[in-house]
Formats: sequence, structure tokens, C-alpha cells
Amino acid sequence: MPALVNNNAPIGEDATDVIYALRKQSDETKICREMVKKLSQSEMETAARSSYKYLSKSLDGRCSSEEREHYAMAMALRYLRVAKGDQLSALASMKSTIAYREEIDVDGLRRCFYESDNPDESKANRYDRYRSNLFEQLSTAKAYVRGYDIKGRALYPMIPRRNNSFDPEWYLKGYVYMMERALACTERKTEGL
Repeated sequence: MPALVNNNAPIGEDATDVIYALRKQSDETKICREMVKKLSQSEMETAARSSYKYLSKSLDGRCSSEEREHYAMAMALRYLRVAKGDQLSALASMKSTIAYREEIDVDGLRRCFYESDNPDESKANRYDRYRSNLFEQLSTAKAYVRGYDIKGRALYPMIPRRNNSFDPEWYLKGYVYMMERALACTERKTEGL
């Protein structure tokens, strides 16, 4: 709460600011909960997996439905704030992003370097293909995650002159993978904020 206190304000205004901030936070939470209720179970899982922390825990089977809802609500809150409180616009954008994440298999891209002893042969073959294509994209270091800014956000420098890719699909997936790595680093450093 210290960030909400204005030391130069007349007595009483600080309390009003705090009450307003808490009321706004409560309203946002209620709207986000409504947004998450409108998602299917599959969509909610994909929304929660946008958090690297949740993805890591879910692979071990250590996540509860409450945690899934919590991480899905975190995604909903980001979209609600971008849409400036417009619930319908935020939900439409969120569902569109969820569909896109499933279409290009963002979770598969994120997990392909970690799951080597997968009993499912088709998934193992797919991850082998992902690894080789991503390695080709990442070997030039045209983009990388390096260090943090003052607020703990990962830095993501891009050097376009190093681009040597002529495959549009893997060009895009390489950048998506690197952005996901940057977001995972930021989430780890800032405790998800």
C-alpha cells in the first residue's frame, strides 16, 4: 500500500485514494472472474499455461484447479487493462490469443528442450523437429534474452542484420519462443508481476 500514499495531499485524501484503488482492484477481480467463467476448460488451461510458473508445475501434475483459475485470471487481468475495462473486447482478444497459442503450439515450443524421455513417439518426433528448427533459428543470436531493467523485466535485444532465415513459419516461431523465454525470465524475477 505505500505506493498509493501521497505525502503531499491534505489529510483524508490518502484514504480516498486507497479506497478508490481497492475498489478498482475489486471490480477488476470480479470482471476477470466473469471472463474466466466464460472460457472452456481447455481454454482455461491454455490461459493458465501462458504463465511459465504454472506450465512447469502442471507438467509435474502439481497444480490444483484453484491455481489454474488464478493464472487464467492473471491473463484475463492483462487483457482487461489493455482493453481499458471493456470486458467484451478483452474476452474476445483473450480467446483469440488462446486459439493462436494452440494453433502454433506455444507450449510444445516451450517444452521441446525439456522433455527428452517422452514415451509418446509422435510427440517425441514433433519435439525433435521443433528443437532442430529452433536451434537453426537461434544459432545466429538475432534475438536473445540478456539481463533485466530496473523493474526486473527481461531485456530482449534484437539484431535484424543477423537474420538468415527464409522459412516464414520458423522465423515467427523462433521469435515467439524467445519472447516466451523473456516472459518466463521476467515472471521469475518479478514473482509474476
